[in-house]
Amino acid sequence: MASASLDALSSEEILEVLARREALAWRAPAADHRLLARLIADGNPGVLGAANLTLVLEDRLRISRGAARRRLAEAADLGPRVAVDGQPLEPVMPTVAQGVAAGVIGPEQVAIGGCQMVCVSPDKGRISGHDDRSGFG
Repeated sequence: MASASLDALSSEEILEVLARREALAWRAPAADHRLLARLIADGNPGVLGAANLTLVLEDRLRISRGAARRRLAEAADLGPRVAVDGQPLEPVMPTVAQGVAAGVIGPEQVAIGGCQMVCVSPDKGRISGHDDRSGFG
């Protein structure tokens, strides 16, 4: 893409490419949520060289402390969980997690509380189901 000629593309085609790339970018955090949820459950910050996971991420990923806190909080809400007996549990906010994984809910929507608006479902068009934590039923 970086070296491809864009001269033959119309404005509408450019917007379509941008929209597809945006959806791909919106999917990426879903993988991070899974990884971070596992790190939250099993990671030992001391072994990883810091006092807490926020500091571990800040150092290893070279991100701000605020960004590290935000990523950990999102993973706690949107990543998979495990019950005390070892059974898998769905995320705290399953509808939002599904939307992120599908690329229809982006970081800005997640930052303002997930699905506090009508969400787009990849298989059903528009849906109005919201997660319990968002205050909608």
